[in-house]
Amino acid sequence: GWSRKMSSNKIGACMSRTLLLMQLVKPSSTSVAFIQPVSVLHGMRRMHTLEACTLRFRTRNVHETSLNHPRFFFSGPSDRNMKEELTRMHVTSGNKDVHDSVQDHHQEDEASKVEIADDEVPIEDDLQLQMQKMYQEQQDEDEDYVFEGPKRCGTVAILGAPNAGKSTLLNALVGSKVAIVTHKRQTTRNSINGIAMEGGTQVIYIDTPGIMAPKPKQRLNKAMVKSAWNSARDADEIFFLIDADKIIPGGTGPGRTGRKSAPLTLPVDPERLKLRAGTNEELIMSRLTERRQRYNLILNKVDELEGDRRPVLLQLAETLRLSAGVHDNGESMIKKVFAVSAKTGRGLDALKAYLKDSLPLGPWLYPVDQISNIPMRNLVAEFTRESIFLRAHEEVPYACYVETESYETQPNGSIRIEQTIFVETEGQKKILIGMIKDISTRSRVEMMKFLECTVHLFLKVKLRKGWTDNNQVMYDRLGLDFNA
Repeated sequence: GWSRKMSSNKIGACMSRTLLLMQLVKPSSTSVAFIQPVSVLHGMRRMHTLEACTLRFRTRNVHETSLNHPRFFFSGPSDRNMKEELTRMHVTSGNKDVHDSVQDHHQEDEASKVEIADDEVPIEDDLQLQMQKMYQEQQDEDEDYVFEGPKRCGTVAILGAPNAGKSTLLNALVGSKVAIVTHKRQTTRNSINGIAMEGGTQVIYIDTPGIMAPKPKQRLNKAMVKSAWNSARDADEIFFLIDADKIIPGGTGPGRTGRKSAPLTLPVDPERLKLRAGTNEELIMSRLTERRQRYNLILNKVDELEGDRRPVLLQLAETLRLSAGVHDNGESMIKKVFAVSAKTGRGLDALKAYLKDSLPLGPWLYPVDQISNIPMRNLVAEFTRESIFLRAHEEVPYACYVETESYETQPNGSIRIEQTIFVETEGQKKILIGMIKDISTRSRVEMMKFLECTVHLFLKVKLRKGWTDNNQVMYDRLGLDFNA
């Protein structure tokens, strides 16, 4: 027998949710539910959470009941023994302490145990009431999150030119892949939120599309730029990300003009370190100055600086601070300057420590183990769009829109996903059909890494002529302003 009463000790997120389920359902041969955990990386630690889908009870003699629940997903064949399922979950997690805690609790609470027998045991009559009780206990569990000091919560908008490393920085700060990353410009199409806990501070990062000066006929680019500025308007902190490797002379890659950077000669003339008029970086700095919004300057890709280029980093920081101007309060427009490498993680601890104490006091807006507010359908669609960016070239990736039409969890624990890729021209459709197998394989691998289960992906390509210029419905689905 297994106890139905919740242990007072926190015995791990996965098993505590199992005990919550046992409060809701009396296990029997005719009505058994089991939990399928999805391991999510939160910060630098692993926690077990459950897919944000639908709560389902599958039985043989009782019709399937479905209740909406924001954080749990229960499913499973009716003929599985609850004890066997919990044992399987214990073996999978490899957490002996969790198993011992449950056994100890079972011995302490012998009077309230429920024997798993072949006799039919009815489900609780009032499922809705039990559901509310379980959700409230989960909220109480969130309140037990251990931290020091008062609660804080705030938003941080990450701004920058295309290819500055904004999405890479977001993933590094959150500790999990919530934004796709490619070597191509303008990969991020709309604002994406990533959530991280730093002690008693909940940080909501907002990754934005690359800001540039779009041409008059580029409706999609104008909408993306407007989305980025809207995200920064009400943010508590702003991170202005600059590619230091592109600004400092002597790099091996393309410089600020798109050509190979000029050789480095010491001492470096400060004029060579200033942001040139007309560049995307200068456009962002000027716009922030006009808005009178103070910001933090993030010098990214410092891992690319070698030899004599590294000392120039301090000179670059001071030059940009002087160029930014002065705020109305008499202080510099730049609050602080951080040198980081989003790729290697260098310097990120200083960023986290700063946000931990600088964001405003207030209650947390999301559960402590949630890493993004993106619906799962949208996230898996982004994985497919990332594969298109990595596989296709020229204008094809920018003319694609991916929509998840079906997302279903199968009884065996696998997930079946059906997606449609929309393109603008017949030629683009033929190109994608020719590489659809490779795109599907790349996408499925990324999905399985994130979901940690088998994924069955089905893709199809449809033609929607000129959707980037004349289809307001598609813009609404993307969360972009068609009239930007």
